[in-house]
Amino acid sequence: MILAPLPLASERFRYWLLPAFVITLALVVLSTYLVLADAQRRIIDYEAVKIAEVVARQALAARTVYTSEVADKLAREGTGANEYSDKTPGHVPLPAQFLKLTGREAVRTSEGLYSYRPLSKWNLEPTQGLVDEFQRWGWNQLEVQDQVVPERPIDWQAVWRFETVNETRTLRYLRADPASTMACVNLPQCHRAAAAGGGHARQRWRGRRQAVAATPVARRH
Repeated sequence: MILAPLPLASERFRYWLLPAFVITLALVVLSTYLVLADAQRRIIDYEAVKIAEVVARQALAARTVYTSEVADKLAREGTGANEYSDKTPGHVPLPAQFLKLTGREAVRTSEGLYSYRPLSKWNLEPTQGLVDEFQRWGWNQLEVQDQVVPERPIDWQAVWRFETVNETRTLRYLRADPASTMACVNLPQCHRAAAAGGGHARQRWRGRRQAVAATPVARRH
C-alpha cells in the first residue's frame, strides 16, 4: 500500500487563496455599492427638501405680493378681494384663493415633479382641509411652535418626512404661513366678519393659521 504524501502548508494556502480573494473582493464591492447608494439617497433627499423649501417660499412670496400690490390696492380704490369675485365685478380672488389657483396651475404644468396647495385645520374651504395622517401630524408639529401672544416673530420651522406614494418615494413637506392671518385682517370683508361676531370672533379669526403643503418627487424605486 502506497500512501500519497500530504500537501505542504504552502500548497494548502494556495488552494484557499483564490476563493478567499473572490469572497473578499465581493464584500468590498458590495460595501462600496451600499455606501454609494446611501450617499446618493441622502443627496437626493437633501435636494428634494431644498426644492420643497423653494417652492413653498416662492408660493408664499407670490401670495404676499398679490395681497399688497393687487388686493390691498383695489381695497383702497373701493373694491378689493372677494370670495365670490367671479360674480362680483371689479373684485379679485382672496389671497388664499389666489394661492390655491397658482397651486393648481403648478400641478398642471410641472409634469408630476411637484405640487403644492394651502391647507388649514379649520377647513376654511372644502379642498384645503387636513385630509391624511401626514397633514394632521404635520399640523400638530406646527401648532407646537405657535404662541398665543408672541413677543417677537415666531421662527417657524418646516416639518417633513418621506413616504411612498403611488410606488414613488415622495417628500411630504409642510411650512407655516404666518402672514395668512395678517393678509385677511387687512381686507374689508375680514373686518366685517370679525365685527359681526364681537371680540371673541376676532380672537378666533386671528388664531386661524394656514400652511402650505409642498410635495416634490424625490426619486422612483
